[in-house]
Amino acid sequence: MSIRKIQIEIYESDPFTCSCTAPKRVSDKEADAFRDDLIKRSRIVKEILRDRSNVAMVRRDVVTTRRAEYPPYVRKAIAEGRPLPFLFADGELLSCGRFPEREELLKVIDDRIAARR
Repeated sequence: MSIRKIQIEIYESDPFTCSCTAPKRVSDKEADAFRDDLIKRSRIVKEILRDRSNVAMVRRDVVTTRRAEYPPYVRKAIAEGRPLPFLFADGELLSCGRFPEREELLKVIDDRIAARR
């Protein structure tokens, strides 16, 4: 019997509109911290896909004012003024305001799989 995969969605702000890439000059330390954060986020998602690809799909997307076609639950979180990033599992908002750690994502996936049994 096949189990429908858990749909994990992470909606983030556009990294290219942050102060690190804006015309204003930032310190090398700030730029390095920004780069390290982006690398960490990418690594977390790759590890989740490696460890749970049989039961979960992970999608990252950018929230921008230049685009309006988001799922209703994302539009609702935006309209409520919730801080990015958003973490959704199967369309349910689980957290906002910070990128989830690897262990948090694994727990979300494992808890949802257990609840389906």
